[in-house]
Amino acid sequence: MSKLKLTEPRSWFSLFLAHYGWAAMIAGLALLGLTIASTYNYRVGAEFARAGQSITAEVVDRDIEVDDGDKSYYLTFRFTPKGRVYAIRKKVGERYYNRHELGSSAEIYYLPRKPAIIQTYQGEYRNDGILLQVFALIAGVAACVGLVWSGGYANSAVKARRYGARIAAEVVSQEVVRDRHGDDSGDRRLIWRDADGRRGRSLPHGKAYLKSWPAGATIHVYRGPKRSWWEGDVGPRAPHPRPVPRVDQ
Repeated sequence: MSKLKLTEPRSWFSLFLAHYGWAAMIAGLALLGLTIASTYNYRVGAEFARAGQSITAEVVDRDIEVDDGDKSYYLTFRFTPKGRVYAIRKKVGERYYNRHELGSSAEIYYLPRKPAIIQTYQGEYRNDGILLQVFALIAGVAACVGLVWSGGYANSAVKARRYGARIAAEVVSQEVVRDRHGDDSGDRRLIWRDADGRRGRSLPHGKAYLKSWPAGATIHVYRGPKRSWWEGDVGPRAPHPRPVPRVDQ
């Protein structure tokens, strides 16, 4: 029998990540970041509503940044609150950008405690906070779905290894794992069939590693209620600890 990579039971967290649990974690981090950003925008928006001041500014610079075909529009506003000159560069929408030529005037709003914080219309920060909150909700739903989906597979694998029967199965073939463009990613999955005719497939592995198990090879799998798991994916079952013999004094 060819040597397996795993010599100890694979942890639940490792199996969770192997079933795209990392995507759920990324969505969770996005939820955290978006929540922090939306809270900041709400607070600044509330301060603008309470203490914001309007002022006429001059457009002293206009520029467009292009990233992979996407355009971002920026204007630099120069204004003088309380005798001090500020020149603040701000991202704006395309229509607002086109309406303001170099040297034109624009009414903007600033915070007296920190004039460098500006908005081009009343309620801008609040609206941005609402938009970020919507994105945070989407990220939260994605994180929950990913947690349930990936966690469910990890739970199934651990339970099968712990309680399921360890049986022999025959490798039927190796399935090519393709990337999102439909090209060969270089990874393969083992496709097997056990003595009862139940088929299963492994997690993706490098094809060099899976050369050890060509079609017709015998592997061992742990049978769960709904599917079987290859020992090479979940690791061997942990040995049951031997009971300590009782010694009478």
